[in-house]
Amino acid sequence: MNSKPPFQITNKILELSQDISYELGILAGSKLYSQPIKLRKNNQIKTIHSSLAIEGNSLSVEQITDIINGKRVLAPEKDILEVNNAIKLYNDLTMFDPFSFESLLKAHEILMQGLVEDNGKWRKGNAAIFKDTEIMHLRQAVYLY
Repeated sequence: MNSKPPFQITNKILELSQDISYELGILAGSKLYSQPIKLRKNNQIKTIHSSLAIEGNSLSVEQITDIINGKRVLAPEKDILEVNNAIKLYNDLTMFDPFSFESLLKAHEILMQGLVEDNGKWRKGNAAIFKDTEIMHLRQAVYLY
């Protein structure tokens, strides 16, 4: 039996073989972190609830679950819109570049659709966080250009 291959092994062949092995390792490794669909959905619900609760959204985890499942929910229209916008953004996350200003503005546009007039644009003035009628934090506008 002849154990010699019918071709000559060169440095280029070895280099390409290493490159292929490296890329296959990345593909195999990326599958290790795939979560079951139910776990991903539960994480999505908790993420949306927590993110919106910080901003004063009144919907419960159960109400957000119902909205995701296409059920009707009795709640303030603004809160429902915030949830629907967050769902859309969450579902489109893979289209964004985390290092791109353009992606940041596009994400803001989706998240704030129907909630503010200048969604998807840089803020032109100061911003404040209120609790009832009291200003809790005032942030001066930051200009990047």
